Amino acid sequence: MKLELDYREHHSFNESYHWILEKSGLFTIEKKETDEYNELSRVGPEIFNKHKFGGVSFVRIDGKLIVIDTTFEVKKTKQLIDTGIFNKIKPDLCIKYEPNDEISNLVGCKVNNWVMFPAGSGLVSSFQWNGVCNRVGTLASGKSSLKILGRAPWFDKARQHSELFNVYVACKQRTYCNSLRSSKFGVILSIRRDKNTREYEFISNFIPMALNYKPVYPFAFEPGEHYYYMETPDDLLKLSGVNAIPFHTRSVQLWENYFRPDKAVELLLSNFRQN
Repeated sequence: MKLELDYREHHSFNESYHWILEKSGLFTIEKKETDEYNELSRVGPEIFNKHKFGGVSFVRIDGKLIVIDTTFEVKKTKQLIDTGIFNKIKPDLCIKYEPNDEISNLVGCKVNNWVMFPAGSGLVSSFQWNGVCNRVGTLASGKSSLKILGRAPWFDKARQHSELFNVYVACKQRTYCNSLRSSKFGVILSIRRDKNTREYEFISNFIPMALNYKPVYPFAFEPGEHYYYMETPDDLLKLSGVNAIPFHTRSVQLWENYFRPDKAVELLLSNFRQN
């Protein structure tokens, strides 16, 4: 198959999706200036790739045009639609965090979700979790997201039990990775149902996951089965008594069936086979 990408700079979220496509090994790849990128650049700096949380890119697979929209807010997608860009660009598929029939009608193609992307490739498949643990869990966050994503009460609870948890704010990647190696669970925290880049990274390393939200995927990804679901900070303490092995096994299965780059591409292409 042929994959066409624009070589110019994109938002880091979109670059990570492009990385998955390239790492699949399923394509001959052509990077060039594309008409779609040129149209996108004309809509103005307030729309084009200037959002703090996400951007837009276009890729072609064997001639099929795919919009990759990583903006978190639907209103940002609607701002792009309002520019009239989709009167000129006729995509075959739009990828967003969740399916959206309203956006589908406005864009003129199916809007589906896909696997989540990693925050760069540094942590992807960097080790394999083996169950040798000296901590129950690892929590990490950037300074701004600690407040924005409502993580502070969870971090406070974990700090009260420092014998059980490693807690980091704005730590180095090596420190974080070493902590995950020896933790029973990798903990991911949010205040929304939005997916998180840690999902891809943890799954690639076969880490058992504990989440306080319920992300939606186009395949089975269920609380209590694929990850341990937590409702309140007190649930962190329950992790001590939870068998992590079944969740580790599910992470392995998710990687081998859906998140591994070649399998992720097969999942993406299944959108066209279903039409």
